[in-house]
Amino acid sequence: MILDWSKIKKLSIDEKIGNLDVVSQGEVKSIKDFPIFSLQGTEWILKPLSRTKPFVTPLFSCAECFWSTILHTYFDDTTPIYELAYCEGLSISQPKYFEKGCLVPNVLSENQEMVNLLSYFRAYPDPHVDIDSYINYCGKIYDYVPILESSFFRENAWGEALAKEILFSVLEENQNFHYENVSLIFEGNHPLRLTPPLDHEFSTKFLFVDTTESRKEYLTSYHFSDSESTLGKNLSFIIHTYPEMCRAFLDSLEQLVSSLSTLEIRLDSDFIGMISSSDFLVGRLRFHSHREDLASLLEAQLGNHRYSTDWNLFFQKTCQEIALYVHDYVSFLKRSLGKESMEGKKVLVNQKKISKE
Repeated sequence: MILDWSKIKKLSIDEKIGNLDVVSQGEVKSIKDFPIFSLQGTEWILKPLSRTKPFVTPLFSCAECFWSTILHTYFDDTTPIYELAYCEGLSISQPKYFEKGCLVPNVLSENQEMVNLLSYFRAYPDPHVDIDSYINYCGKIYDYVPILESSFFRENAWGEALAKEILFSVLEENQNFHYENVSLIFEGNHPLRLTPPLDHEFSTKFLFVDTTESRKEYLTSYHFSDSESTLGKNLSFIIHTYPEMCRAFLDSLEQLVSSLSTLEIRLDSDFIGMISSSDFLVGRLRFHSHREDLASLLEAQLGNHRYSTDWNLFFQKTCQEIALYVHDYVSFLKRSLGKESMEGKKVLVNQKKISKE
């Protein structure tokens, strides 16, 4: 399999046909204003790199392209595939954005809108879901069991689709899989379906490449051995409730493992260039605190400590790291599904004994 990122789409902000405006309703506030372009008769949304997003580097966009392709190819062909892009003039019209990011096809048709889980459960409270305690922090694994147990997801049989997206988030080691990054597609007042996975940028293997200690800390968050952790409880519930879906997911995961060793990424290394995971601190001083003096000072300091490497070699090593992680994921699911199968057989045996008595 070849991922060709060597030819990057070049756009001009003057060519946009509209904007997608998204306002975060969680504890951490943000306003996103993404330009929309028409390319060969299809609407594409540019997701530019934000100067204020925590730990942002161009590897965020690479993560979007990598995981969207993997999910589309091996797990769910409704997942839209991202493409790297430049947008000339964007930083002039919207200074908080870099002029690089990625494009994704618009998954909405006319008269449709996305409603995220936070907005939905605020509008339609459920006794299982304590939505008021939700805080949209990155670097946190969220408890999805109450949402899977809610009346909406049980009665609409969409729990399996959400469970699968949770399994995807574990595959990506997604550090930002919160309730505002999972959405339903509505037409009027009628929910139609869950949106396909759209947010892949906070994938652990693409974070903190320049800061070893921070990377080690985040790499420990996705451990399968702790059954009492939030991750463990999410996985236990999903495996127990949707074993057949998990077996199908496992089959796809095994196909992925065998392919990662031959995966080739063709890259325009200039798209990444010199990076710093602390650049967002400059952006926050400049655009949130409006302290240009402090922003300029920190910007100059960071300029002396930027990181670069052979990015082609980096992606080779990253694919190897992902292959090892996926191998552990496969082993965990096999063990867990084996236990689930054994427990099911015990229940059947006990039922037969009772019926004979």
